[in-house]
Amino acid sequence: MTTKSLNKQLKPSFFLILFLLGLFVVLVFSRAFDLYQRSGQTENKAESTSSVLQKVAALETLLSDADELTKEAGEQNLEELLTVYNMDQAKVQTILRDLTALGTETAEQRSRVEQLNKLFKEKSVIDLKHVQGNIHLGGPDASHLLSNEIKQLLSQIKTEQSLNLTAFITENKTYSRGRVSFFAFSFLALSILLFIAFLKIAQTLRKENAAETLAKNKEARYRTLVENTDVTTLITDDDGVVQFVSKNIQSLAGYSMEDLLHQPFLRKVTKEFREFIYKTIFTSNRTNFNTTFNIKIITASGREKWVACRIFPTAGSEEKREWQTILWDIEEEKRKQEQFEAMEAAHKRRLRLIQEIMDNLPFILYIKDAAGKYLMVNKKMEEVFRRPAYEILSSSITDLYKDAPDRLAAYLRTDKQVLEEKAIVTFEEAVEQPDKLRHYWVTKFPLLDEEGSVRTIGVLASDITELKEAELKLIQSRKEAERAKEAQEAFLANMSHEIRTPMNGIIGMSNLLMGTTLNDEQKDFTQSIQESARSLLSIINDLLDFSKIKSGKFQLERTSFDVRNSISKALHPLQFRAEEKKLNLELNVTEDVPETLLGDPLRLQQIIINLTGNSLKFTAHGSVTVTVTSETFSDKSINLHVSVKDTGIGIAEEKLDKIFESFTQSKADDARKYGGTGLGLAIVKQLVELQEGTIAVESLEGKGSEFTFSIPYAKSDTKVHDSALEQSVVTVQFLQDIRILVAEDNLINQKVVKATLSKQGAIVTMTGNGQEAIQQMKQHGFDLILMDLQMPEMDGYRATRYIRQIIKTDIPIIAMTADAIKGEEEKCYEAGMNAYISKPFDPIDLYNNILQLTDRKNKIEVKHSLAATDEIVDFSFLKDLAENDSAQIYEILDIFLDTMPGGMQELELLISPNADFDRISKQAHFLKSSVGVVKIRDMYPLLARIESLATARQNSQEIKHLFETALENFMLALPLIKNERELHKSASI
Repeated sequence: MTTKSLNKQLKPSFFLILFLLGLFVVLVFSRAFDLYQRSGQTENKAESTSSVLQKVAALETLLSDADELTKEAGEQNLEELLTVYNMDQAKVQTILRDLTALGTETAEQRSRVEQLNKLFKEKSVIDLKHVQGNIHLGGPDASHLLSNEIKQLLSQIKTEQSLNLTAFITENKTYSRGRVSFFAFSFLALSILLFIAFLKIAQTLRKENAAETLAKNKEARYRTLVENTDVTTLITDDDGVVQFVSKNIQSLAGYSMEDLLHQPFLRKVTKEFREFIYKTIFTSNRTNFNTTFNIKIITASGREKWVACRIFPTAGSEEKREWQTILWDIEEEKRKQEQFEAMEAAHKRRLRLIQEIMDNLPFILYIKDAAGKYLMVNKKMEEVFRRPAYEILSSSITDLYKDAPDRLAAYLRTDKQVLEEKAIVTFEEAVEQPDKLRHYWVTKFPLLDEEGSVRTIGVLASDITELKEAELKLIQSRKEAERAKEAQEAFLANMSHEIRTPMNGIIGMSNLLMGTTLNDEQKDFTQSIQESARSLLSIINDLLDFSKIKSGKFQLERTSFDVRNSISKALHPLQFRAEEKKLNLELNVTEDVPETLLGDPLRLQQIIINLTGNSLKFTAHGSVTVTVTSETFSDKSINLHVSVKDTGIGIAEEKLDKIFESFTQSKADDARKYGGTGLGLAIVKQLVELQEGTIAVESLEGKGSEFTFSIPYAKSDTKVHDSALEQSVVTVQFLQDIRILVAEDNLINQKVVKATLSKQGAIVTMTGNGQEAIQQMKQHGFDLILMDLQMPEMDGYRATRYIRQIIKTDIPIIAMTADAIKGEEEKCYEAGMNAYISKPFDPIDLYNNILQLTDRKNKIEVKHSLAATDEIVDFSFLKDLAENDSAQIYEILDIFLDTMPGGMQELELLISPNADFDRISKQAHFLKSSVGVVKIRDMYPLLARIESLATARQNSQEIKHLFETALENFMLALPLIKNERELHKSASI
């Protein structure tokens, strides 16, 4: 028996004893009070009776005195006698009033007192008259009779009251003895009752102690049992405060018992489950608590953990309940459940994706089991069978083809073949449909389970009706195509040859015309003719070469040539194109390549130009690398290997086999996007093969391509001397009288821009920032503005917005910036600019933009000169801009040497020791513009990278490393730049 059960038994006994004691005390006191009250009443009655007897005795005395006074009436003084008589009468009246008050217990007593009062009044009247001498009213005899009557009445009252007094005294004694006896009996009964109660309590306490000891032993065994199980037990009060927790809470959640005791249990439950537990359990009136809940608790480490729990009430009153909570770890089960649910969801997504793929296929696709029941079908099958999917899926092959026994037999036969042989079965089937007879190419394939058995069959049925109809047409047209191809090749060969003759005449006559005196418009027209003729001639040459090769009339030269010089000359015209696209064009010739070879150098150049130009055309970022190596066959011959590798758009794998075919490009829109006839690679392949060589290509779409070819050459001991030719830009003042405002803060760029524009007849006004440009705008009129974007005080964006929004003029504005990043051009247009030129700029592009925006219709296409470049520094672009004007070159180089060393020193101070990112970005941008004109190896991309990192405010260590590389190149180039300036110094003087 537990302590709680003993307490349950003790409480009713205790309350019963208390109730009986209370009832006994109430009865005792009630009875005692009744006896006391009755004793008091009898005592009062005895006292009242005694008082009556005393009053009666007094009346008897006064009656005797009154009789004596009447007898002595003649012997005493009348006045004195009246005085005494009146006094006695007053006493009589007082006593009678007292008797009237005392003698009213019964009607008889009240009647005697009233009669007594009446007799005394009659006697007093008679006696008074007698005393006064008026005896005629009755005389002494009447008074005597009244006195006797009064005495008789007093005697009756006295006798009756004496008897009453005796009875009252007897009754009072009886009540007094009763009280003593009652109290003695009550004390004895109370003692017995208390003895029994204390005996019962002692027995209960002994049982309770024994039960408590037993309960403690059982609790210890229960605790040991609980703590050695895999579940954790907590007991909480009705407020959720933990009163007991088993020690295996340590293994479940990492808490010690002290961490949880007297703490709210819900604090260790995650927020998402607290309200649920509180509302569902602690505030509910449920009687069935056998439900298991999955909740998350917060462990001692702070992570969330899944546990299962059961909460049910234990011992306690309705007002103060206790709750037992059993917890066990289900983290692994929950993880597996979540994995299973995720796998199931992924499986459903895969099925849905498979169904969507199937529904979007243009042919019939379905899957059925070995019994012929359909498991999955696509929309195309619904359309062909004209039934919804759910009807087909509830059917089998026998149901669908019960009206076509021949087809059903054929299908069952092929199904059996797939099931037994585990092989793919294909066949062609003609099906009569409402519109026409349709042909299907059916493919049945086995779908294996994990054990390798065929459980399901997949079926593809493609509609080949149009192909069947076109098959005959193709057979008929093939011969016609072959005849047309032969006619095309013949026509192409003849037309290319015939067109070349008059084109030579056009170019020759235009050259002669340029040597005559022409006005500006005539020169412009003639130059346009020349450029158009050159472009057309390039296409015609491709066509002519192609036709010559096809017709077998192509002739190869055999002469000695300098390999390195020939390849360098081939790449020189492409160098400027690479710079325009900001690509790195590299040439690597290994030492094992002989100095001179015997062969056709022009065709070698043509091959390299075609391949390199093609790579440049299809490369937007990165580099194009030409690598030349050789493999010796004998003392007199070698195999020359050339590789042209780019980082361009690449070629799709399925196009690689066709890339060398004539009129073929990798994509249909390449001709429109990049230009060209598609003959270049076809001619290259045929030129290589004509020289008994081989060509191949490797490419990855989006990553770039590498073309490699090998041509056998004989060695030559003949020394070849060659000189580089330079062509100058024809000076024509295209921009005559155009008033141009230039906002540019870089001195070198100011000089270059002003010289470039002035050479073409423009009237140029220079300003150093946007604020100065706005002031010039307000004071003078201009036809066009060249606006640098990054300038001090006010940049190009703000200046442009001010011009558009405040001054409200639509003057053309061309943006010039060294930031050729994505999105910069769009920002310029949003600010209100009309065109965008990236630095270093192409003069021809600049001229054309100016002409277009100022409504000058003539456009310029001028060939730039390309001089051999130094390994460290390249002056070709500067000479191009200055049109080989030594004074102009000297002035620009002088400004460069005056500003650039200090600028590099300032950038170095900004970078070290603590990087000032904002000023680094501005300074790198400023220096970048300068090296865009005087090209020092790698300095432009290095400074651009420094600017980008500083703008992003990151990686100061990389900025420092980049600057060190740029400074090293600058110091190597500095003596060369000084020497170049000295070469042009005399011209400036």
